[in-house]
Amino acid sequence: AETDVPKNTAAIQFQCLQGKEADRSFGYHADTSVQVGKLFGGDLISMGIVFSATITGFYLKQQMQAKKINHYVVFIVSAFVASLCASPALIFDTTSEIAMATSVLYLVPGVPLINGVIDVVEGYVLTGFARLTEASLLIVSIAIGLSCTLLMVKNSLI
Repeated sequence: AETDVPKNTAAIQFQCLQGKEADRSFGYHADTSVQVGKLFGGDLISMGIVFSATITGFYLKQQMQAKKINHYVVFIVSAFVASLCASPALIFDTTSEIAMATSVLYLVPGVPLINGVIDVVEGYVLTGFARLTEASLLIVSIAIGLSCTLLMVKNSLI
C-alpha cells in the first residue's frame, strides 16, 4: 500500500536535527534541564549553574558531532564536561546533587528507548532490541562521563 510519507523522511529528519534547527535549541535544552531541576527541588543558584553547564555541554556535543567523532565518545565527553561545569555547585550551600544530575539530562536517549519498546511490542523484536541496546550503551556512556567527574571532584561516586 502506498503512503503519503516520502521514503527519505528519516533522512530529512536526521538532517534537520544535525543542521540549523539544532543550533537554535541551546536555550530549549538548558531551560528543560533547569525546569526538571526545579521539579526535583533545586534552588536558584544550582539552577543557574545547571543552565550554564547544559549550554556548555550541548555546544561541545554539537561541535564534536560536526567533526564526526565516535558517538559514544561524544556522550562520555559531553557528560563529563557538563557535570564538571555543574560541579561548582558543590562549593556553594546549594542542591549540588540535583545540579550534577540535571546537567546531563539533554543527553538522555529518550527517542531510541521509546522506539525500541514500541518495536518490541509491535513484534519487531530484533529491531527493538537493537535500538534498546544502542540506547543502553548511550546511557552507560553518560554514566561513565558523570562518574569521571564525581571521582575527580568528590573522590567518590556517592
